[in-house]
Amino acid sequence: MDLIGRLGMVPLLVKAVGGTYVERMSRTYEAAVVSLREQGVAAVLINNAARQAGMASAPLSPMYAARAPARMTPQQWQQLAAQVTRLKNLLLIVQAEGAMRCLKDGVVATPLDADVGAVLGCGFPMHFGGPIGYVDTVGAERFLGMRQAMDPAHPIDPWLGRRLGKQVEMAARFHGD
Repeated sequence: MDLIGRLGMVPLLVKAVGGTYVERMSRTYEAAVVSLREQGVAAVLINNAARQAGMASAPLSPMYAARAPARMTPQQWQQLAAQVTRLKNLLLIVQAEGAMRCLKDGVVATPLDADVGAVLGCGFPMHFGGPIGYVDTVGAERFLGMRQAMDPAHPIDPWLGRRLGKQVEMAARFHGD
């Protein structure tokens, strides 16, 4: 630990299971981006949504990003803005769900470890405090509603649903009050 401190690094204790925390979080994020591309979502929209959400970098290289059309009606711009907002929420939600899954699996010990690891290791938006902090920011009930609306064909993991449901009942937060 002393060597890590001298190197200017932050230690993060994780359980040695199927991939490190940062690897699992990165794979979750990358899988969401690949799925969006397979659904035909333009790379420029995905990159802009990630940047607007506060991600440290765009998920797709600039070679994939096409330029936005030069002429659009105000209604088309509104539709585009709504799509980018939906994409921002999706990118944040899949990472928060991945972080909670890592907590469930014991990959990280505490919500704080999950948040620090995601912010420093994956570039998760710092202004939310990390993916678990994001759930606290939007609230467990709203998070559940957003998640269910995002992908009704794939329900949330039952353990996560119960955990978030308990938080709603008790008006609790992951990081306390």
